[in-house]
Amino acid sequence: MSWGFDADLGLLADTAGEVGEAVTLARQMQQRADALRGEVATLGAPPVQQAARGFLERWGYGVRLIDDDTSWAADGLRACAEVYADVEQGVVDAMGSLASGLTKAPQVARDFLTDRTMPNPEGVADAMRDGIDTIRDVLG
Repeated sequence: MSWGFDADLGLLADTAGEVGEAVTLARQMQQRADALRGEVATLGAPPVQQAARGFLERWGYGVRLIDDDTSWAADGLRACAEVYADVEQGVVDAMGSLASGLTKAPQVARDFLTDRTMPNPEGVADAMRDGIDTIRDVLG
């Protein structure tokens, strides 16, 4: 059952890594731009220096924007992959608790039918209640 979503955790993690590499590249580009700013004075005529400074400022501004947005996206993808993995594990654990309760139910019923002893449904109910509570916790 997917409750309307399906996440490929490997793809999320891979994409977060690739976006993280883009962040690193953007930061390297910014460092190179900073290094070039020091060399602008050696370019000769003032109009060439001014054009070079203007270009480096605009380029640096764009790279900073890319860095900010890309960092945010990479962090979000990593967090999303972690949350999906936690939810998936929580659902698996909850289903295990439910299954445990359900597997006890036939034996309780059999004991009642053969021994005519009143069953103790508490164990079954507790296991099922634990599973349901776990699912509620996981799904928020």
